[in-house]
Amino acid sequence: MRWNATTASQGNGSSIARIVSGHSRSRAAAYGARLLISTNCPSLRDFRLQIQHTTVDRDEQVRKATAAIDTISESRIRRADLSLSQERLNELHNGLASLRRENDRGEPAVT
Repeated sequence: MRWNATTASQGNGSSIARIVSGHSRSRAAAYGARLLISTNCPSLRDFRLQIQHTTVDRDEQVRKATAAIDTISESRIRRADLSLSQERLNELHNGLASLRRENDRGEPAVT
């Protein structure tokens, strides 16, 4: 029998008892769930805070490493440019030395 206004007005105690009993069981289940959540909350909260702290530390380390790499890469680019310029200078110096030797011998330049 379903509970409705008619059965309630007729005073059917068994259906009211079932409703109250079902309500009590659901309240007890909700209380048990709240109790379970409240006992787990501190550890879950601590775990969440640890994760947040770890991600903040990780982001800071990534930012520092990226800044260091940017500084290092600028220096590496300058050194690479300097090395390339030095190689070209050495080629020109060797070519000039070869040209002077050929001019001193009086031979035509070989190209």
